[in-house]
Amino acid sequence: MLRPCARAPALLAACLAVATACARPGGAADAAAGADPEQTYAARLLRHWAAEGARRSGPPLGTLGAVQPLADRSVDFALSDLPMTDEQLARVEGTILHVPVTLGAVALTYHLPGAALRPRFTPELLAAIALGQLTAWDDPRLAAVNPDGPLPALPIAPIRRSDESSTTAILSAYLDETSPTWRAAVGGGADAVRRPVGEEAAADADVERLVRATPGALGYVDLAYALQHGLPLALLQNAAGAFVEPTLDAVAAAASATLPEDLRARLFSAPDPHAWPLSSFSYVLFFADDPARPRAFAPVPFLWWAEYDGQKYARSLGHAPLPTPVVDRVYSLLDRLQPAPPSLLTSPPL
Repeated sequence: MLRPCARAPALLAACLAVATACARPGGAADAAAGADPEQTYAARLLRHWAAEGARRSGPPLGTLGAVQPLADRSVDFALSDLPMTDEQLARVEGTILHVPVTLGAVALTYHLPGAALRPRFTPELLAAIALGQLTAWDDPRLAAVNPDGPLPALPIAPIRRSDESSTTAILSAYLDETSPTWRAAVGGGADAVRRPVGEEAAADADVERLVRATPGALGYVDLAYALQHGLPLALLQNAAGAFVEPTLDAVAAAASATLPEDLRARLFSAPDPHAWPLSSFSYVLFFADDPARPRAFAPVPFLWWAEYDGQKYARSLGHAPLPTPVVDRVYSLLDRLQPAPPSLLTSPPL
């Protein structure tokens, strides 16, 4: 078992102070409130880390609510389910590192009484539904990609999140990248969440409740929540043209996308035919260019643990562990900042 290094207690205080933050489609720290904080991978992983020996100590560092606290260095790091955009980074003085800690996803859930098949969608069909341009399950456009049987003659009842959730952020960014219809209707870029049409729900549990109560409903939830609660899940066409179901293996396959040097990557167009397209890395973000600050590299001890020992918790928490090539890239980055704690090197690898 890994015994966190001496800097871990102060880091845990920092982590717990910001662990409920989530991102708008532009990336880290741009959302005012965290979504489903007890469902976020980082928050739950931090509890596992604490259980392995870390203790909370030191002053709290404040909550993370916007890009500005990270940009003005009033917080040590940020958590995000999407990378920051070039435009966002250009507004920040200094270099912000993006370190992936796991892979998560958004899933599509539905309520079709009497339907024997699982509905299939393309990005364009999903965009048309989100924009209110496709309103019936028996629409010929849906029938064309669902040849195995008729869909019921029901109106589509979209269910969407009312808050600034990471699920909405990921769905919005996905449609922005994959659907010309969406871009033409709402404009390009991802600095603001663009919510689809539909009845509002405040959390994944509320989405589930409304979907189950509404014949013809279609909603979106965190895949971890969907797997935990056994929700019916639709298939979605990926960049390779295959219709895939959202499994943890399919989420892991999305990481086959080529990663840039700075590890900022959106996985919506991953080339693997098995990839679930609504997948995303979960990142820890922090400045890399101010080592004189006492807590400049505060996240690094936690990140060593998360990459080396914490990956074993991913599947039990409804996430996919990082592929070995990605972990190796992160190891190289972390080693340049701060070598691995000696206690980590005496632990057995995963």
